[in-house]
Order: sequence, then structure tokens, then C-alpha cells
Amino acid sequence: GMGLWERTWSEITVMGSRDVLLCLAMLVSIAVVAQHWRRNGLASQRVTVFFMLGTAGSFAVIASSHYQPVRYFTPLIALSIGAVSLATAIALSNHWRPVSALLVSLVALHIGVGTFRIVDYLAHPKWSYREFCEELKSDLEESDRLLLMGDMAPQVSLATGIEAISGLVGSQPAILRFQEYRPTHLITRSPFTDRLTSAVGSKAKLELVKTYDVMENYYEGPVHLHEVVQELE
Repeated sequence: GMGLWERTWSEITVMGSRDVLLCLAMLVSIAVVAQHWRRNGLASQRVTVFFMLGTAGSFAVIASSHYQPVRYFTPLIALSIGAVSLATAIALSNHWRPVSALLVSLVALHIGVGTFRIVDYLAHPKWSYREFCEELKSDLEESDRLLLMGDMAPQVSLATGIEAISGLVGSQPAILRFQEYRPTHLITRSPFTDRLTSAVGSKAKLELVKTYDVMENYYEGPVHLHEVVQELE
């Protein structure tokens, strides 16, 4: 797995790619708050301290974790918006006009871009998860016996009717469930691919059937469908 610094850099790149405007506003805000503290002392703005420490703490928690789905960034973004808002108020109260203008412009542009993305998606919705399930079902129609195993297999089963067992959740380890139920296909995605394929061990040979791009890689990488093509007795 990745080390702490690699995960931290991964979080920075993810945040930067998803919301570069908010990241820039946050950097400016840190400079504003630091300058304000030098003039007025740390205790003069306890709410600002809360938002800054909260943002740093949320960032540290995500950076130190092995799993970084998009929803984990919601508290970080909320705290960042609070910190930027307070920094803007500080800049305005100190008559730092260029800085306050920059922060207001970044926030306005951030809201404008976000609004455009929402309107654009509503006008051109993408149903990639539904399309993925339909495509997967079509790809497996000719299979005589079919049992799907994977961390997202139960969700796929609800959408397609294909029999499935989870690759992660259960009273037995995945390797025992694989041996007992003998699934015909495995569906994998990062970061659980290695954990699931290692459950197969030497009891089977896997063949990659197809790779699907689902929800623009919300699942941290494409989804892979494997067929159990050989079992060793």
C-alpha cells in the first residue's frame, strides 16, 4: 500500500483536480489568517482557529487513510469554505482590497463553475451505472451457471437479478466463501482487487473478460469482470 506521504500527495492531487479554485482560495486564506494572527494574536479569532484546525485535521484524517472515496471529502470542503469565508471577512475588515477582491473572485468563480456543472449534468445526465449493469447482464447472458462474487456484486444483483455474493461482507472469510459457493465470475475494483483475487488463491485460474468504466471512475478505477476458467482439484 501507499505510505503516508504518498497518500497525502494523492489527496492533494485529488482535491486539486476536483476543485482547484477552492484549493487556491484556501492557500490565500491561510496567508491572510497568518498575517492577521501576527498583528492581533491567536486568541482574537477563535472561530477562525476552529475552521483552520478543523480543515487541517480533516485533511490529515483522509491523508492517513487507505480509502478515499469522494464522500470523505465533504467535511473537508465544508470546513474549507468556512475558513475561506472568515479569511475574506478578515481581509475586508483590514482593508486589504486586492486580497479581498481575489478571495471574492475565487469564491464567485467557484460557485459559478459548480452551478454550471450542476445545470450541465441535469441537462445531459449520465446513467453509467445503469448502463454498466445492463451491459454486464448482456455479456453474461450465455452463461449456463452464473454466480457473481465481488465487493459490489450484491448491488449489481439488485439491478440485474444475477445471483451474487459479497466479496467483503460475510460471516466467513472471502476465501472460504469462494471455496463453498464456487462463483463463476468475479467482479473487482480498486482498492479491493488484490484482496478479492487473493481469496481465490491456487484453487482457480482467473481470466479477465471485460473492463467497464463506471461513473467516471468514482469507484477509484475501472471495474473488472473475471471468469473462473479453471479449478484445480
